[in-house]
Amino acid sequence: SPQGGISDADLGAMQGIAIIGANQLSGLWQYTTNGGTNWTDIGATSSAHALMLASNSNTRLRFTPSPGYTGTVGFTFVAWDVSSGLNGDYGNATIRGGVSAFSIKKDVATVTVV
Repeated sequence: SPQGGISDADLGAMQGIAIIGANQLSGLWQYTTNGGTNWTDIGATSSAHALMLASNSNTRLRFTPSPGYTGTVGFTFVAWDVSSGLNGDYGNATIRGGVSAFSIKKDVATVTVV
């Protein structure tokens, strides 16, 4: 879970994230939904085309830097309660909060390549 966790008014709601922006200038962000057997490049993302990833043992995210790259890269996400959409699919996260599957607040996760 993101730092500080995710809370949802819907009791028992599952947790995940929806990526609404990713810095791809210095390498590739990739995800897997099958424990790392297959990795898929994250394409263009936005609030209208958000990549939904569930928080489970088979779903992972990684950054593969371009050769010689060092520095910090990140992606922007909102919380996703998995009440609509499927793990690894793209969905519309422009409507957020209330009974929506997506949180109002967004956050940024970063990784530093050394």
